Amino acid sequence: MGSVTRLNAAGAPLRMWPVTMDFGQAPAGGASATQSIRLANPSSSQPVSVTSITSTDAQVQLQHDCPAQLAPSASCEIQVRARPAVPGLVRAAVSVASPAFATPVHVAAAAVGTSAAMSQLGWLGNPTQLAFRTTGAAEARQTLVLANPGPMPATLGLLSIAGPDAARFRIDSTSCAQGVFVVAGTSCEITLLYVPSLLPAAQAVLQLRSDQGNPPSVRLEGESPAGPSQPPEALPVADSGGGCSTRPPGAKDPILPLALMAAAWAVLARRRRPGAPPQQRCTGG
Repeated sequence: MGSVTRLNAAGAPLRMWPVTMDFGQAPAGGASATQSIRLANPSSSQPVSVTSITSTDAQVQLQHDCPAQLAPSASCEIQVRARPAVPGLVRAAVSVASPAFATPVHVAAAAVGTSAAMSQLGWLGNPTQLAFRTTGAAEARQTLVLANPGPMPATLGLLSIAGPDAARFRIDSTSCAQGVFVVAGTSCEITLLYVPSLLPAAQAVLQLRSDQGNPPSVRLEGESPAGPSQPPEALPVADSGGGCSTRPPGAKDPILPLALMAAAWAVLARRRRPGAPPQQRCTGG
């Protein structure tokens, strides 16, 4: 019996997210909103070949910008739409084959074709990506507005964030919570929070389900560039020979006791020898 490749298992040569897609309702003979899958090479040194990207059902259609060989640390996007031919449930899998896998890996997709009136929910401004940029420990926020153009009201379902760095993005506040009833012609808001870390970048995806046509997924990109580490400024200090040397603040001088003794003897010597030149002073300039 052949081995089965587990999606996103530890040490997997490729990562894909989200692992499931729900389009909600889609007009029979028409198309759903676009959902996106991110395919990434987690290796920082080895490229990964991608043999094929396919759908198991013609009613789930794909477009992608993935090359035949995914460079180290690179990623690409697979755009997926449901196009039900007739009313009813559509189930499919988006499959990615690679010599690095024992078997192809799959992302499950589902939609419900309908001939009845329905609302296609969407994001105001049609964003496909939200970029969060911050420096230091500061958090970054972005707001999405979900609109219901009608004609039908919508009951919202699960709002989720998926992906390898999902924990670094949070739903800070929302009026689009699960169970909220969004009347046709109205909207609600979601404010997302990005929490920086020592890692310079983060990726995830936001998904929202409903009993109508689900809105497109939104890619989340976080960036928190770390500034170069600066060594502590060296301060001038008196050395035991009466000159100046430098050392970082707080560093201990191993010959400090000897220097103090030498300074004491120098004071006594000046008292005995009038006209001796003044002791050199050290400044920060």
